Amino acid sequence: MGSTLPVLDTQRLRLTGATRGDLLALQQHWNEPLIRQYLFDDMPVDATLAARVLGQCLEAAPQGLGLWLATEKTSKAFLGCIGLTRTSVAAEYEPQLAGLVEPMVSLAPGRWGEGFATEGLAAILAYAFETLSLPALAAVNDVPNAASERTLLNLGFSLQSEVDGPRCRLRTYRLERRAWFRRHDA
Repeated sequence: MGSTLPVLDTQRLRLTGATRGDLLALQQHWNEPLIRQYLFDDMPVDATLAARVLGQCLEAAPQGLGLWLATEKTSKAFLGCIGLTRTSVAAEYEPQLAGLVEPMVSLAPGRWGEGFATEGLAAILAYAFETLSLPALAAVNDVPNAASERTLLNLGFSLQSEVDGPRCRLRTYRLERRAWFRRHDA
């Protein structure tokens, strides 16, 4: 069964909706130590956990939310995934996030620093605001993850709070739809 999410293209990336057939690739990707360090609080990602996360993303697809696989257009190489999900664990630590949608990005560590995270996330934000008409997005990063923070701030997110998290301090952010449009209409 194919994904109900639209294909999103950027200059260098193709984002395609994840399917159940992507489970093994996603589990292997998420289990990379540098990825699971922040995305899964450094817990190993077994098949059950990967299936649960992918299943939740697939269930959200009818609302336009979910998970996209990121591949490089020129090489067709799988780079990772980018998603839009309802806040869950983060909202337990920062109640202001409850009910909001947040983006998630995980890219292969060997490709960090090439701008793919910013490029892919910008496409997901445009989709969230222009197609889904979401009024605002939340975002969260572990305080030690400075690269994630830079990406969020570069795309216009505003710092909201810093709270205790499950493993380390969390920074929470918010981006309003009107701020997104102001920034992109300029």
